[in-house]
Amino acid sequence: MLEMRENKTNIEISGEKYTLVGGSSPEQMSQIAGYINSIMRHLAERNPKLGKTHVAVLAALNAADELFKLKEEYNNIVGMLEPEENQIKSSKKRYKY
Repeated sequence: MLEMRENKTNIEISGEKYTLVGGSSPEQMSQIAGYINSIMRHLAERNPKLGKTHVAVLAALNAADELFKLKEEYNNIVGMLEPEENQIKSSKKRYKY
């Protein structure tokens, strides 16, 4: 059985301190927190009348949108590579060395 190691790190997002616990490295958790913090700061600067909750929801939606776009791009690339992979496997079967 594969044991999941839990790491712990303290981060700050939009002036609030949080303790994160998870399977990612503390460095990665800090990087992600910094990324979310930068999205929230950008949104708050562009929309100063928004409260923290609205800014947080918009930041989550922006991050999720980026994730979905990257997943779609990844799947498109994998889809383009699969025919080539199948063609290579087929050629190997025909031309045994």
